[in-house]
Amino acid sequence: MKVAVLGGGISGLSAAYFAQQKGAEVTLFEKEERLGGWMNSATDPFFFERGPRTFKTSRSLELLDLILDLGLKDELIVSDENAKVRFLYLEGKLQRFPKPLFSWAIIKGLLREWRVAPFPGDESIGEFATRRFNRAVADRIFDPLALGVFAGDIYKLSIESCFPFFKQLEREYGSVIKGMIKQKKKKKRLPIQGELFSLKGGTKALVDALASRIARHQRADVISLKEGMVETTQGSEQFDQVICALPPKQLPRLLPITMEEIEMRSVDILQLGFKRDLLPVKGFGYLVPTCEGKQVMGCIFDSSIFPQQNRSKEETRLTVMVRPNQNTMEAILKELKEQIGVTAKPDFCALHHLHEAIPQYNVGHRERIATLKEQLPPWCLLAGNYLTGASVNACVVSGKKAANSLQLPVSTP
Repeated sequence: MKVAVLGGGISGLSAAYFAQQKGAEVTLFEKEERLGGWMNSATDPFFFERGPRTFKTSRSLELLDLILDLGLKDELIVSDENAKVRFLYLEGKLQRFPKPLFSWAIIKGLLREWRVAPFPGDESIGEFATRRFNRAVADRIFDPLALGVFAGDIYKLSIESCFPFFKQLEREYGSVIKGMIKQKKKKKRLPIQGELFSLKGGTKALVDALASRIARHQRADVISLKEGMVETTQGSEQFDQVICALPPKQLPRLLPITMEEIEMRSVDILQLGFKRDLLPVKGFGYLVPTCEGKQVMGCIFDSSIFPQQNRSKEETRLTVMVRPNQNTMEAILKELKEQIGVTAKPDFCALHHLHEAIPQYNVGHRERIATLKEQLPPWCLLAGNYLTGASVNACVVSGKKAANSLQLPVSTP
């Protein structure tokens, strides 16, 4: 069976890999010269990831299986103990978590949560947090949590689609706090030690390993798609089935569907490298709640999380996440000085604009995706970060699920 996979990001690469594993004859189409989408590692003069950089071990088991299947076991690295330390920049100062929970406004919200009745339907993260706790918990705890993952607005993002874990705790235990206490007692045995993991060569090592396994890859832009006929800038070819792993805004022009637009959020990242240790504290980094009114949404202490990727013992590597608003290097560095006291001139700096990189799972997202899938022709399947999860692990699962759904002919002995 001939299968076309459209899009060479991690979802498309995973779909192509797993489809080949099932015996399909796969062609991967990607318009860019480089595969991997937002997964992009730079190594000189400092090591940086321009996209995803850390994978939570307990929530990335399918990704870990893929890494092991690709023979990358020796590439695996686990996070330093310091990575367990998290901070919030709140009320004009850096506060180590869970200290921000000890303000009276937060405590009041935590105390009332046990008595709040569950709500069965979907709602925004902000509505959920305000209903179960209070507005202070929503704006100071849930807001930065959502910024760190989706860079989005908690009063638009769906709790059911973004953080189903919290909704599940409410359903099962009647209380998020009670559920978290119960869940903490159910520790899972994990295949590797370490809260987070990555690869020595970064995410590029995973992309390269997957790309090397794809038998046929064509650099081309898809022009049209009809009844399995894929027309590209390089010509046309008929396929039995197509897995579309393109951004959602491409779907209406290629497929006979009508769909509500899925909002995609852009973000700027400033990457800074210093040849000496400048961090006032060690940890994963910090997040800045929207209520603080800053352009900086958070800062990741890359050199503290994975010191294995440092070029020297004393270096500092920072990735600063910024709201896209015609940012200048000077303005971002000024906020960074206020927040963590870094005043030294960086030995390396690069400002990147990640255009429409993060899907926004706004309230009603699951219903929108279900409606979209109902309209798909039988020869077409979907994969991507806009479906059921934005993490790399979710993208791998998405690609694998699409490959497993292919209607491959049954071979006879």
